[in-house]
Amino acid sequence: MGSIHDAAKEDDVSGVIVGGDYLVGILTYQGRQQGRQLYAANGGELFEKAFHLKREILADCGDAAHLIYETNEWQLKILS
Repeated sequence: MGSIHDAAKEDDVSGVIVGGDYLVGILTYQGRQQGRQLYAANGGELFEKAFHLKREILADCGDAAHLIYETNEWQLKILS
């Protein structure tokens, strides 16, 4: 019999996500991943999420963004 504290624990779930088709992608700069993996229902949605992630990354860098990301070598790579 479990204790009352077991109800607050989170399950550690790993493996395949069950559900509909989706795309997984990453935003890269000079071939290196920037930020988190992106999940979307289609290519257009994935591109939009990558666009917003790039904008968020550049905003977080502030005035130093042009020094950190000197060239326009951003890519969206689709993993699956």
